[in-house]
Amino acid sequence: MVPRCLSLLVAVAPAPALACGGFFCSGQVPIEQAGEQIVFGVEGTTVTAHIRVNYQGGAEDFSWVLPLPTEPTVAVGTDALFQSLQRLTAPTFRVDWVSFPHCLERCSPEDEPVTDACCGGDDDGGTAAPSLPSSSSSVSLLAEGDAGAYEYEVVQATSGDILFDWLNDNGYDQPESARALVGHYVNLGFVFLAVRLQKNKDSGSLQPIVLKYESPDLACVPLKLTSIGATENMPVTVYVLANARAIPLNFFHAEPDLRAYPWLACANNGWWSEGEGGEACSAYGDAWGGLVSATADLANGRAFVTDFAGKTPAAELNLPAIELPLAELRMIDEPMAYLREVPDDVVNDPIVRQLMTEFMPMPEGLPSKCDDPSEYYVVSEFVFFNSDACLIMHPPAIPFDPVGMTNALDERIVQPRLAARAILAEHPYLTRLSTIISPDEMTKDPIFSFNPDLQDVPRERFVKVSAECGDVAFRGFHLEYQDGTSDFVEHETMSCAVPDLTRVPTPQIQVMHEFGPAENVLPGQLAQQETALDLRVPRPDQSSVDQRSQSHAQDKGSRSGQSTGCAMGGANPTVAMLIGLALATLRWRRRRS
Repeated sequence: MVPRCLSLLVAVAPAPALACGGFFCSGQVPIEQAGEQIVFGVEGTTVTAHIRVNYQGGAEDFSWVLPLPTEPTVAVGTDALFQSLQRLTAPTFRVDWVSFPHCLERCSPEDEPVTDACCGGDDDGGTAAPSLPSSSSSVSLLAEGDAGAYEYEVVQATSGDILFDWLNDNGYDQPESARALVGHYVNLGFVFLAVRLQKNKDSGSLQPIVLKYESPDLACVPLKLTSIGATENMPVTVYVLANARAIPLNFFHAEPDLRAYPWLACANNGWWSEGEGGEACSAYGDAWGGLVSATADLANGRAFVTDFAGKTPAAELNLPAIELPLAELRMIDEPMAYLREVPDDVVNDPIVRQLMTEFMPMPEGLPSKCDDPSEYYVVSEFVFFNSDACLIMHPPAIPFDPVGMTNALDERIVQPRLAARAILAEHPYLTRLSTIISPDEMTKDPIFSFNPDLQDVPRERFVKVSAECGDVAFRGFHLEYQDGTSDFVEHETMSCAVPDLTRVPTPQIQVMHEFGPAENVLPGQLAQQETALDLRVPRPDQSSVDQRSQSHAQDKGSRSGQSTGCAMGGANPTVAMLIGLALATLRWRRRRS
């Protein structure tokens, strides 16, 4: 059988060079990518990247190949980092009801009684709560090791063809279309990190991969070759941790037109009516994602929106407890007694279930209620005090390895959570940027730099709404937006039907500089401005600037230099990061002109 593969090329390259990498599969058939998520920590010339991995398939089908300028450290991360950042930085939307004159008495037909939900407020007009190295031929093995469930090798070669063949011969399956790209990075003198799952692991063992390496102070997400396997309308979310607000340097920045958001249907968790509040919003699919998509389309598909920018919320990140009594656990050789000493938030981690199957193997001859792993490895407070619990039947004749289990807990749960806390604690400022992009729009690789003069961007968006009644009937809604603009939306009755507030968005497309304010792009100048963006490269020390409130009007431009992607012109090499990570497929499709 020819195995499928998940092959990720992550590159750091001096210019001039090709694009950052690609996402390939054997048989010339790319695996589809439905989204990408990455957390960058940038400090000086040291880059740390936490890359989220979502993959379904067998262990033998999984492999990554990453060209890098220097040998990286490799570790595993925790999904808790991404989950916590999502919870604290994803945009939220709130409707503040300012007035409801006579709403409950007059604004509904007599045959359709008004409920609190229909009017959108309590009896007192209150606001609804928001939801929130050996060698073989011309290939040299520089290093090898294990990280969590992964095994990896770092190799270097003098010939691209020989390395290409070596990768395929050793289970890192590459399509023929990758041959030239592999040769390109070999010619640049790169090392290659090849990663796959260990033979005794399954795809449920996957965790984020953490890489740390020396490279210029630059974060870049390569998209050009990602287009080989990308889905239409692919979401890309980038978290950048540094000292100041991150900006897209060679992509446009966009301020979405919040007047086009379906506020009354979707804000405050879609509260509009008891019967159809959630359903009313679901008609818009991913309402914010759809607005981001439409916004990016107006910039030729190449624009990022800032979802959040501000102080790193490290103290608020509810990462699970990491205080495990490791020394004591290594001495407990009875499975149930061992698990009773592991904190609930750890023992219920899916990784613990995987480790239990490895270090607490199921015996034979179990009763039918316990002969399935999903039943045998159940851990709960009820199970701990239930004399019929399956784990109690673990016989002494089948050894339990508490030392191995504890060491694995330390490597795969404790240390990743410590690393997640560390990357947040070490960087005072966090920027979350997102876009929705399709393969035909992935013509260049977005590069991110920093601007210390820009304002914070709170995650919460809100609108003030007043319901207005005429002499005999309800007239409509007055909406006041955060930028001071307002709309009046006519609505004939105060029924439970959600008013249709949809409108064609007119976002503000911008060029971001490394100092000073954003520059608005004038109508008709989009192509000219994008050509100029393609020539920009970051300043070498820009990751060290500190966020400040005062303006810095002088020297606002970025250095010029021909850029062809994450590997571009100029005096410095650049970081290239490709993350081909599968996320849930969006329910909506982008509207195209």
